[in-house]
Amino acid sequence: MRGLLKKDLLLLRSNFIGLTLFAALYAVLGYFSDNAGMLMGVLAVLVMMMPASSLQYDEYYHWNRYVLTMPVSRKMVVQSKYLLVLMLLCVTFAVGFAFTFLLSGDIEEAVFSTVVMVCMSLFMTAVSIPCMLKWGSNRGRVIIILLCGVFGVFIGVFSAGIVLPMQLEVLPQMPGEAMKESFITGEMLQALFLLGSALATVISYKISCRIYEKKEF
Repeated sequence: MRGLLKKDLLLLRSNFIGLTLFAALYAVLGYFSDNAGMLMGVLAVLVMMMPASSLQYDEYYHWNRYVLTMPVSRKMVVQSKYLLVLMLLCVTFAVGFAFTFLLSGDIEEAVFSTVVMVCMSLFMTAVSIPCMLKWGSNRGRVIIILLCGVFGVFIGVFSAGIVLPMQLEVLPQMPGEAMKESFITGEMLQALFLLGSALATVISYKISCRIYEKKEF
């Protein structure tokens, strides 16, 4: 497993430099515009792109044929891709939290924004990895472009405050009862996001393992 992860990191090393500069550019733009969402959105997309690039390299260099001749199971190959995502998320969480806290000075806001970014990254990778394993890198790129578009719309709507209100008013459930208010706290939203993204990742992993087990190279 360590060897598979090391292979992916070394293979993507050249991409890291360019993507780091790209993220740094958006960090500067976000800093001067006082908008942490610019960097957060870029980080979420970059996390999704890394395993996609790894799968693309594997397909181009026929790595899957070679790796299966070694004492490595197909499940371990799939696991390495998801572990790569988790490692990248740890780094982006630290960077995103530090940047958001620098701009807002509010720990709760920084945590909430970073959790949303991490969860969106997990959702997107949960969709993109099985698709690329099933249909290959070319069709997988189309899926990634569509996901980026959906994610961009979500960030725009979320930033505008149109969705996810923090306070909801509900009608009385029974005649004669006084009006009641229910609150959706930041902690509840974080828990829902984390639970949903974790469930999506587990389902995605199971699907990816089944696809890879049946795939012929």
